[in-house]
Amino acid sequence: MIKQLKLVKKIKVDEDRNLTTNVKVGDKYTLKNNTSGYYTAADAKASKDARVNVVAGDYWVYNVANGMLNITKSNGYPGSWIDPATSTGSSSASSTPETPVVGGKYMLKGSMPGYYTAADAKTNRNQRVTVSAGEYIVFSIADGMLNVTKTKGSPGSWINPGATTSTPVVGSKYTLKNHTPGFYTASDAQAKKNQLVTVLAGEYIVFNVSNGMVNLTKIKDRPGSWINPT
Repeated sequence: MIKQLKLVKKIKVDEDRNLTTNVKVGDKYTLKNNTSGYYTAADAKASKDARVNVVAGDYWVYNVANGMLNITKSNGYPGSWIDPATSTGSSSASSTPETPVVGGKYMLKGSMPGYYTAADAKTNRNQRVTVSAGEYIVFSIADGMLNVTKTKGSPGSWINPGATTSTPVVGSKYTLKNHTPGFYTASDAQAKKNQLVTVLAGEYIVFNVSNGMVNLTKIKDRPGSWINPT
């Protein structure tokens, strides 16, 4: 009897792990029960060093690795790694336009950060410009990132199509709804270490965006404090 129960459990785990083969980055994911969240996929797979409790609800899939899922509430930003074999969830493809092709048209429905390289666009760092909403031509595609341009045959700016159009852009207004830890560097903000100040709730200007972190200021063109919006 015990052997049968172990076999049933193993089959259930294998089925749950196989579900991740159908889950893609950018998909919506519904987590049906609370589960442990981890900092890395390796920790999630080994069920060690849980950092947070991921509450049941609707999420976006930020990354998939080794059967583990990184799910987030902010599309385009990393969240927590979970083991789908220890939780209950289901995914559905997000409502994205058809796959972009080089030379094809691309409709940008909202302003987005623009970058000099595909690598910067993928990691949301070193924003150079703000790409306004409108119709563009796809100049190049690399690692899921798009180079969109208004002039056919000439390169434009790299964007991350997986990021939402609500992604903060340099120079835009930003409403901070709660008091939030402020940091000196983007890396400190991402790691949530070495807090220097508390940034009070209110209206700010986005001075810079790097790796998903946002530098907020009250004085335009002057750096303020880095915050972690996740």
